[in-house]
Amino acid sequence: MMPTIPINLDQRTVDRLDLLVLKKIYKNRTEAIRDQIEKGITQIESIIFPEKKTEYDILMKKLLQQKKTLNIFTSDKSAVELVSEGRER
Repeated sequence: MMPTIPINLDQRTVDRLDLLVLKKIYKNRTEAIRDQIEKGITQIESIIFPEKKTEYDILMKKLLQQKKTLNIFTSDKSAVELVSEGRER
């Protein structure tokens, strides 16, 4: 069970959260608040602890260290369309 932390928000912030929920970016206010807090904390941590690497940083470093070249495919089709075509074969 997660702890509950009561907070007070101004009406403008609540309206902005509600818009995110209305646009179906988040299921509800709680999910929106939780995600935004996590993103904010992560951003602050990257400033305070620049030596702390994110999963993205680690993955990019590994990709750049690879000896072989990466295959980059260009297409007017989306990835979903290309995968669907491959499955039909």
